[in-house]
Amino acid sequence: MFGGDQDARVRFALLCDYALTSEDGKVSAIGLFSTINFAQLPGNYPRFFVVIVTVLPSGAHTAQLNMIGPQGNDVIPNGPVMNLDVPEGSSESNLIIGFDNLGFEHSGIYQLQLRIDGTLAMSLPFSVLGANEQAMTQMGNA
Repeated sequence: MFGGDQDARVRFALLCDYALTSEDGKVSAIGLFSTINFAQLPGNYPRFFVVIVTVLPSGAHTAQLNMIGPQGNDVIPNGPVMNLDVPEGSSESNLIIGFDNLGFEHSGIYQLQLRIDGTLAMSLPFSVLGANEQAMTQMGNA
């Protein structure tokens, strides 16, 4: 808990090809997606970013990002830990986390999970598809 009646909240979270924070604190995200396609699995995805905007009480907080695979396994054991310092009079904090050459073993639904101060604050699902699943999805959407 974060004291009083305030809990950690995630205003939004997304996956994208590239993201950055400008000097004035604005977040820019390019190439939003919810599915990663591979010609064959296992495969490595060259680069992607996770953008998360949190609403938190002022003060110091710790955030940790993990990824759970379709079989319940940790894809990123001991995921990145970030310190969030929310100044007095403010409530939002932006997280931009980049992943380079991350390996995916299986197709299915993956979950990016964010814990803030040890409490699960968000779970963001996304799909990983191999060539066979892509063809089936395209036929099903025809």
